[in-house]
Amino acid sequence: MLTIIIQKDGMLMKYFFIENPESGSKKIHNIMSKIKSSLTNNKSVTFINTEYPGHATEIAKEVSFNHGDDAVIVACGGDGTLGEIASGIIGTKTALALLPMGSGNDFARKIYGSLSIEEIAEGFGFLSGDINAPVTDIDCIMANGKCCVNVMSLGLDTKILKIANKLTTKFPFLGAFAYKLAIVLGIFGELGTKAKFELDVINNDGSTETVIFEKDFTLAAFGNGSYYGGGFCPARESKINDGIIDMCIASKLSLWQIPGIIGKYSKGIAHLTHPDIVTMRRVISGRIYSLSEAVPLDCNCDGNPIPSQVFDFKIVKGGLRLACFKNEAFDAATEKAEQTV
Repeated sequence: MLTIIIQKDGMLMKYFFIENPESGSKKIHNIMSKIKSSLTNNKSVTFINTEYPGHATEIAKEVSFNHGDDAVIVACGGDGTLGEIASGIIGTKTALALLPMGSGNDFARKIYGSLSIEEIAEGFGFLSGDINAPVTDIDCIMANGKCCVNVMSLGLDTKILKIANKLTTKFPFLGAFAYKLAIVLGIFGELGTKAKFELDVINNDGSTETVIFEKDFTLAAFGNGSYYGGGFCPARESKINDGIIDMCIASKLSLWQIPGIIGKYSKGIAHLTHPDIVTMRRVISGRIYSLSEAVPLDCNCDGNPIPSQVFDFKIVKGGLRLACFKNEAFDAATEKAEQTV
């Protein structure tokens, strides 16, 4: 683990960098080398790589237990690594930061916009040693005991994700393009999923109600963030600290409908152009049941597949503390809130 010591109100502040060695290109790993070089004057600096699925969660729990709010854990990886670390510190005072090194880096798009990884490292002060990491409380989604920082999705999304994961494992140079290629491969086959939805929704007038319905659907995304799948943005208006999940669900599509819908879905406007097919709702919690006893629902949280017959989920307002330097994308992603050191 890399520990950077800086002053926080007269106390020592520690930054722990957890790196997924399987994430990122050669260019990204060169940035990591620069970061390490810039911090060599700190005698307490060390690095550790995750070694197996779930390892980042174990490390995060240990760091939080030992250091509490005197620690910031920097996730050096993609959305999956981010989600693993978040699962280890949800509800604690330990803060989380993100240095995007994955293939899609979708949550990074939400909070950093088009900034490059080098610009992000410079924004934090990781390359100069003058670290700038104010902290803001943000939300997350809990789904079947898993913490989701960015987007939870069901149906064709997860089928495509599984294909994309296989492609990136075999052909890592594909990067975010792997998801787009997986779409082409994934749309041939069954495009519908039958499920029962029980959703606790917020209406336009601010009232809440529980809506129950059965639906044969192709795509369903529940966003704390906005982007998933290497840049698809079905929930473009989402805020990461408003206590609301932005749900976008598309009824079962035929193969011939997909070309006309998918581009608009990826831009977050399909519910405006095709309101009879795509629906947006603001949700705070819910339950989703597979209507086939033999077939579990295909679902993923932050790119980690978690198939199940039933999904029980809810928003956890202020469940995480995010360390992030001030930038235009982060300001747009959050409702106005006071940042703390």
